[in-house]
Amino acid sequence: MLRATPLLLLTLSACKSCQDPAAEPVDLDPVTADAVGVYVAGSTGDPARFVVFATNGAGASVPATSVSLRADVPLAGETLVADAGGWGVVEVSGTGTQGIALTAGIGGGEASGVGLRTQRALPVWADAGAASPGDARDVAWAGNGAAWVSGREVWWAPPGGTAVRVLALADTVTGIQAVQGDDDGVDDLLVWSPGSVTLLRGRDDGGLVFGAGWTPARGTVAGAFVGDVAGDGEQDVAITLNLDGAGGRFVVMTGNGVWEFSQAEASDISTVAVAMTMDDLDADGVLELTLLDEGGVLRRWARLGDSWTPTSTGILYELGLGAGARLHPPQDFDGDGVPDIVAAGPLRDGSGWQAWVVTIGSDDPSMFRAYNGEGDRSAPSSLGVAVGDFTGDGRADLALSAPGAFTRGNWDTSDPENPAFRLVEYDPLPEGALAARDLDYDDVLDLIVAGEGGVSTVHGERIPDVPGTSS
Repeated sequence: MLRATPLLLLTLSACKSCQDPAAEPVDLDPVTADAVGVYVAGSTGDPARFVVFATNGAGASVPATSVSLRADVPLAGETLVADAGGWGVVEVSGTGTQGIALTAGIGGGEASGVGLRTQRALPVWADAGAASPGDARDVAWAGNGAAWVSGREVWWAPPGGTAVRVLALADTVTGIQAVQGDDDGVDDLLVWSPGSVTLLRGRDDGGLVFGAGWTPARGTVAGAFVGDVAGDGEQDVAITLNLDGAGGRFVVMTGNGVWEFSQAEASDISTVAVAMTMDDLDADGVLELTLLDEGGVLRRWARLGDSWTPTSTGILYELGLGAGARLHPPQDFDGDGVPDIVAAGPLRDGSGWQAWVVTIGSDDPSMFRAYNGEGDRSAPSSLGVAVGDFTGDGRADLALSAPGAFTRGNWDTSDPENPAFRLVEYDPLPEGALAARDLDYDDVLDLIVAGEGGVSTVHGERIPDVPGTSS
């Protein structure tokens, strides 16, 4: 266990819009929902089931006035009947279903899907089947299915069903996170890359459609967050930008609850960030900003008056993580009622991957690392991370999947004078990215794994606290 110098925290009040947007430069350009192409994903069986939707510039599903359909067998209709998000399903029955071709068209462009075979004709797309999740760096449960990252694309699939590409960006996706963009009870998906932030809306019937999106007018995206930043009960989107020079910008797009957002505030920040997250870490009722800077150090920011201001000076939390690291949504590990920070990713020195739990909001801040660098506890070459209450004790636990090893970390308070974060080893999981979700509604978290073997689930049983190795 490593001790960290306590932070000086400020008690601040929230405001809906602390600055006049007209006086501020434009930091983000909106991504439109204009249809520019069409997508077809085919499946086998009788009837063959094709997912069809019009796409915007990000390759996400958007409504369209007319998407034409034709096939080499009779169709019930020649025009796609889609839902409000533009997502449509076409079923085709007939002999030799595997060979049935469905072609969809919009604005002179066409895409075709045949069984599991694929044709592509830019700028419209046709894909049948999924990009392999073997290179998946991130996975989440959203739109009543699993979503994962494959390069610059995001794919989605229902349990046991055919995968559909739901996003195709111009650059590599940095991360995805399941979020609640509205109050419909279906998880939505936040996606960010250096050149964009996209919020995909989850469909109750399964799938993801375009909700909102932005590209930076200058600089690159370091991270994004969805939550009630303004304190008005509606979900907002906060984005950290790294500018071409030193430092960056922190921008808040306030939402109105119906998927409309506007830039309400922005502040210059002196930190060049690798990752970001937000939560009320000092229990004052106001969200604070936590950044992982390019030197692998955690930095805290809070709203002071009409701008965001550092809450500490000097190096306090040196994690040593570099590009590709993530700050996961804070959760309470030590049971003090205040969320703690989870950081994981590749080390800056190239020696492997590391995971940290930082009790940044407690009276006695501490840092716990998962791998101490000794023997079989050395940093692994890759690491899947999921956070949740796997033991049912009201405190968060950490699930870590490394090559050939699976461990669960939890806060051990058996000795109140010397609390410790302990790791317990279990049978290895398939190597890949992890996400936690109660998929079978038994009040026990399950794990979603995206890796070489595809997307799979590991159904959880209540795991008792077992003394393990102290970190």
